[in-house]
Amino acid sequence: MMRDMPCYAVTGASGYLGNRLIAILLTKGRSVLALGRRRPAVDVPFLRFDLREGASNIETLRQTGIDVIVHAAYDFSVSAPALVHKVNVEGTARLLDAADKAGIGRFIEISTMSAFDGCLSVYGQAKLAIERLVAARNGLSLRPGLIWGPRPGGMVGTLYKLAGSLPVIPLIGSGTSLQYLVRDADVAELIIRLAEYPQLPPVPYLTVCHERPLQFREILQKMAVAQDRHPILVPMPAAMVKLCLHAVERVLPGRGLRTDSVTGLIHGNPAPVFRPDVLGELGMPPFQLFDPAVLAPRTTRAES
Repeated sequence: MMRDMPCYAVTGASGYLGNRLIAILLTKGRSVLALGRRRPAVDVPFLRFDLREGASNIETLRQTGIDVIVHAAYDFSVSAPALVHKVNVEGTARLLDAADKAGIGRFIEISTMSAFDGCLSVYGQAKLAIERLVAARNGLSLRPGLIWGPRPGGMVGTLYKLAGSLPVIPLIGSGTSLQYLVRDADVAELIIRLAEYPQLPPVPYLTVCHERPLQFREILQKMAVAQDRHPILVPMPAAMVKLCLHAVERVLPGRGLRTDSVTGLIHGNPAPVFRPDVLGELGMPPFQLFDPAVLAPRTTRAES
């Protein structure tokens, strides 16, 4: 039987989201084991884990008494669809096998709103395949929107840097594509409620974001104003933006926006499914509306 206060293991611990989830869980008094290729920035027990290698040290997890795995790991160093599947999808399958053998009763996977039937991005397709694996093992996937919070990383961090540094910013198309956002602290709060509820809700995934979307250009404008900047936003054909990014990727792989990320932005889920009934049953507070002022790295502002 799960303890009233379960022990969490978070994969992808050195990544932006994994690191933030661990930090927030710790501030809320939870016990956390970090799993990743490198130690996270926060001081927490650590166990090396790599999607490419599986979970050969899962016996250690059994000995540490982990109750919940929060799977936030994803290897962005590979881009070819076959390699993405081999590393990320098959790597998650090995982790699920190992969790079963270790008797870890609850598995929560961090997916993405880019994952849906008919999605075009390689990232979304891989995450959709992972969601199906997790659902088959009675786990649950969370589909967060763009994740924001203090000192943001990922897509929001990249956009924030662009908005604060460039006098002219190219827009993807007209800049009117709709984006959903969620604060990192809200993702952590939902994870806690799911982990400590008597059982996971009988759904394969939950959409995790504020239900009011913002246009891509509106997000950039809000980020720029928060940094006292007023860049010129210039619409560019999406194909041209992708061509430029593809050239950068060939010279500087792993830097800045990826072509596949742009595909996910402009071809988002046209009809995301929200489950206020499930969130209400969990007692989950409303998701916070995007506030660009929170993104600034001010030491006087609470991070969770």
